[in-house]
Amino acid sequence: EIRHLVTAQESRGQGLGTALVQAAASRRGVSTARVWTGAENAAALALYSGCDFERDGWRAVVLKGENL
Repeated sequence: EIRHLVTAQESRGQGLGTALVQAAASRRGVSTARVWTGAENAAALALYSGCDFERDGWRAVVLKGENL
Protein backbone atom coordinates (compact mmCIF):
# COMPACT_ATOMS: atom_id res chain seq x y z
CA GLU A 1 0.00 0.00 0.00
CA ILE A 2 1.40 3.37 -1.00
CA ARG A 3 -0.12 6.06 1.20
CA HIS A 4 1.32 9.25 -0.28
CA LEU A 5 3.53 9.76 -3.30
CA VAL A 6 4.27 13.28 -4.43
CA THR A 7 6.75 14.78 -6.85
CA ALA A 8 7.14 18.50 -7.47
CA GLN A 9 5.29 19.62 -10.59
CA GLU A 10 8.51 20.87 -12.18
CA SER A 11 10.10 17.43 -11.66
CA ARG A 12 7.34 15.43 -13.31
CA GLY A 13 7.94 13.54 -16.52
CA GLN A 14 11.49 12.57 -15.54
CA GLY A 15 10.75 9.07 -14.26
CA LEU A 16 11.01 9.94 -10.56
CA GLY A 17 7.53 8.68 -9.66
CA THR A 18 8.05 5.46 -11.59
CA ALA A 19 11.39 4.92 -9.85
CA LEU A 20 9.75 5.48 -6.45
CA VAL A 21 6.94 3.00 -7.16
CA GLN A 22 9.38 0.40 -8.44
CA ALA A 23 11.75 0.93 -5.49
CA ALA A 24 8.91 0.55 -2.98
CA ALA A 25 7.78 -2.70 -4.60
CA SER A 26 11.32 -4.03 -4.87
CA ARG A 27 12.17 -3.13 -1.29
CA ARG A 28 9.11 -4.97 -0.01
CA GLY A 29 9.55 -7.86 -2.43
CA VAL A 30 6.05 -7.54 -3.82
CA SER A 31 4.66 -7.88 -7.32
CA THR A 32 1.10 -6.74 -6.49
CA ALA A 33 0.06 -3.40 -5.03
CA ARG A 34 -2.93 -1.10 -4.70
CA VAL A 35 -2.85 2.66 -4.89
CA TRP A 36 -5.56 5.24 -4.41
CA THR A 37 -5.85 8.59 -6.16
CA GLY A 38 -8.52 11.06 -7.07
CA ALA A 39 -10.39 10.27 -10.30
CA GLU A 40 -9.43 13.68 -11.66
CA ASN A 41 -5.74 13.52 -10.73
CA ALA A 42 -4.39 13.23 -14.29
CA ALA A 43 -0.72 13.22 -13.26
CA ALA A 44 -1.20 10.35 -10.80
CA LEU A 45 -3.36 8.38 -13.21
CA ALA A 46 -0.68 8.74 -15.90
CA LEU A 47 2.06 7.64 -13.49
CA TYR A 48 0.23 4.56 -12.27
CA SER A 49 -0.99 3.63 -15.74
CA GLY A 50 2.63 3.80 -16.91
CA CYS A 51 3.53 1.41 -14.08
CA ASP A 52 0.92 -1.09 -15.37
CA PHE A 53 -1.72 -0.33 -12.74
CA GLU A 54 -5.31 -0.67 -13.97
CA ARG A 55 -8.54 0.73 -12.60
CA ASP A 56 -10.37 -1.81 -10.48
CA GLY A 57 -13.84 -0.48 -11.30
CA TRP A 58 -14.58 0.70 -7.77
CA ARG A 59 -15.49 4.28 -6.91
CA ALA A 60 -14.63 5.37 -3.41
CA VAL A 61 -16.46 7.92 -1.31
CA VAL A 62 -14.59 9.67 1.48
CA LEU A 63 -16.64 10.18 4.64
CA LYS A 64 -15.62 12.42 7.49
CA GLY A 65 -17.10 12.25 10.97
CA GLU A 66 -16.78 15.09 13.45
CA ASN A 67 -17.94 15.46 17.02
CA LEU A 68 -18.61 11.75 17.41
